[in-house]
Amino acid sequence: MRSVLPIVLIFLFSSWSSVVVAFDNDSNTSNNDVDTENSEPLWSEFSVGYESVYDVKKFSGLIHSPFGTFDPLQDPIPLGPENLYDYQALHRTGLAIIQSNEVDMTGLNDLLDLHDIPVIDVIPDSALIIRLPVDEVLAHKSLLEKSEHVRWVGELPIAWRVSQDLVSLSARGGILVDLDITPASDIGYDKLLELEMDLQQLSEYDISRDICDEHLCQIKEIDASWIPVLAMDGRILSIHSSSIITIHNDNAKELIGGNLVLEKSNIILNGSGEVLAISDTGIDEDHGDFYGRIREIYNQF
Repeated sequence: MRSVLPIVLIFLFSSWSSVVVAFDNDSNTSNNDVDTENSEPLWSEFSVGYESVYDVKKFSGLIHSPFGTFDPLQDPIPLGPENLYDYQALHRTGLAIIQSNEVDMTGLNDLLDLHDIPVIDVIPDSALIIRLPVDEVLAHKSLLEKSEHVRWVGELPIAWRVSQDLVSLSARGGILVDLDITPASDIGYDKLLELEMDLQQLSEYDISRDICDEHLCQIKEIDASWIPVLAMDGRILSIHSSSIITIHNDNAKELIGGNLVLEKSNIILNGSGEVLAISDTGIDEDHGDFYGRIREIYNQF
């Protein structure tokens, strides 16, 4: 009984109390309050609403790159270091940056859909990474620049696609690195298989499993001199250092039987090749920042 009383009090002293009262009143309605034809109660309108006004975020005109924030109409685009520069990047890959003329990018997205131009990623504040047809790059770039929804269109520097911790290692031979490579979301299955085969040939690690899926390629022991070459590859969106797997609590591993499983697997099941990501409640799976990056959403409720 004591557990029921707090719940009753919550209902009575909250906005739900009106619903409880309405239900109680309707349960004692006379025949005059019932639609005799359908034998259903005549419910009154439930109207508990509050009007709120939110100002739309002001358009800044800024693009936030890994090498600094800039306004493309006023500042030179930060290209990154010389060891990660390709003057033919736009013509080689078709990857470009397009900046909206306003915060609301609905018009820009409709424009890209009209011309079958895929959106690869989102760049704050109001810009996108897109893929222009390689054989008609300049024509499509000129076409987009004439639209009222477009503020600026330019190349995507290859250095932007390499994580900061790898920039200093790029083009340095004799250094082996483990990489997490994100494939561009618009490449098909055949291109993904080709990418996987190419990466396997670069690795000095004995590979006995698939290293790519549509979201991620994980490759071990690649010479750092290949990083600029990978950054020039239009099939690749971004390159990061692989996460280092370490044991933080060996006692817990013993308690859950992890050591036993490891021994029975001949030291094969060590966690390598697995990807684990945890997000708090409230993730918006349709948000542009998560485009092409969510493998699956599990709701425990």
